[in-house]
Amino acid sequence: MSDITPEPEMTDLGLIPSSEAKPEAVGTLSVRYVDGAPVLVVTAGTVMPATITVVDAAGIPVAAYTAGPPPAVAQIIITPRAPDPGYF
Repeated sequence: MSDITPEPEMTDLGLIPSSEAKPEAVGTLSVRYVDGAPVLVVTAGTVMPATITVVDAAGIPVAAYTAGPPPAVAQIIITPRAPDPGYF
């Protein structure tokens, strides 16, 4: 038996100018790794930058990432069951 987990609901990625963001609403970004892939985590706020600049150790920009909705990913959960004696 398998269950398909529904995709989480997305909220509107409404853009506001950074000058209008209230300091207490600005989230803190951190990086964690899930199965070896980096994931940005926003905590303590609901506002994050639309574009994130990546710099090297010398502070020189080397990349930029733009916010957008995550790709659609279906998760399938497989639940083991007792063997069926009529199935070979």
